[in-house]
Amino acid sequence: MKHRLIPMLLALLLLSGCAALVPSEYTVVTEHTETVVEEDSDALTAESYDELKYAILTLIEDGTAHGVIRAYHYDGDVTKDISSAAYEVWKNDPMGAYAVEFITTDCNLLLSYYEIHVEITYRQNAVDAADISYVRGSAGARQAIETALAGMADRLVLRISAYPEDLDCEALVSAYCEAHPETQMECPAVSAAVYPDNGSIRILDLQFTYEHTVDERKTMQSAVSTVLNSAANYVRYRNEDSAKAELLCSYLLDRFDYTEGESVTPVYSLLCEGVADSRTFAQIYQILCDRVGLECCTVSGYLDGESYAWNIINIDGVYRHLDLMRCVRDGVGQFTLYSDGEMERYSWDRTAYPSCSDKPEALEEPEGPSGEQTWPEQPSGPEIPAEPEEPTEPDIPQGTDSEDQEMPETP
Repeated sequence: MKHRLIPMLLALLLLSGCAALVPSEYTVVTEHTETVVEEDSDALTAESYDELKYAILTLIEDGTAHGVIRAYHYDGDVTKDISSAAYEVWKNDPMGAYAVEFITTDCNLLLSYYEIHVEITYRQNAVDAADISYVRGSAGARQAIETALAGMADRLVLRISAYPEDLDCEALVSAYCEAHPETQMECPAVSAAVYPDNGSIRILDLQFTYEHTVDERKTMQSAVSTVLNSAANYVRYRNEDSAKAELLCSYLLDRFDYTEGESVTPVYSLLCEGVADSRTFAQIYQILCDRVGLECCTVSGYLDGESYAWNIINIDGVYRHLDLMRCVRDGVGQFTLYSDGEMERYSWDRTAYPSCSDKPEALEEPEGPSGEQTWPEQPSGPEIPAEPEEPTEPDIPQGTDSEDQEMPETP
């Protein structure tokens, strides 16, 4: 009986003391290894400093908050390189400088390789890498900005190669809105941030701030388009330049008893609300002239020393000034043209615009019998008289002075 109890007691002692016999350190390592293998089977790998940077950048471009990199057969000291690589990507790479708030790393030696855990905190308002457009130089940036404005976007993020140091985003936005007043109901305020501070490749984050919503601006755009189309149809049966120009002027002047003032939606305010300023009047009149085939330009100049705008229009080959805002101010309310000499209070760069001479060559011709102006014909060169029939040469007797000889008349 005693012999049977001894093996049983030994078995019970072995079973009850098993956990104590296994070192706790070994248990932790085993569990940790199994967990890492399960969770990080798709971990990135790196064997050099450049590959470390590339792996970190891959995590950033994928928007990964927690990533794992495994360094097999690493060429160098990975424990030192990982911090330098993370800092360089964060501060010097365009995507890292733009998207990352900060990075932390933790490097552990596991059997035959190093396992690096990377924790990335992103800037709250950074867009995803997929939403960043790639362009090159000033031309690419300008085209992307114009496309964004045409689409009424409120934000644009660009990765620009060959980054131009003199890139002026506010000027580009202002120029586009100035050139397209009939579609750009409001010129936005622009805020720009560039990442990093230097380098040939940078990320530009542009935000456009409007006072009106997209839907409001679309409604305004539709109303403006309707008015402009109506004005163009208003003159569709007129062929003469003068008739077209005068009717367009009347169409605009007769719409409202205008109030002079400025607006953040200038074209809409003038055409649909009766709030006018000189530049908007000139821009709209030029748009209408362009639509009906009249040569017209907007003059940027000064009136009594203040910034001011008006039009120069070509009517039947004669250039003249037209100031619609002046018609409103003076209560003229009708189509009135001026020569250069009649613009005493105005100043402008005369070399940049056609001359509106006081007595253009076309106006110096005398009036015809009906009292209407007779326009000069296009010169065709000096007149060449018809060649007369060759006369028969008379016989002159010898010894007679030819000067005294009476010559027959030319037939």
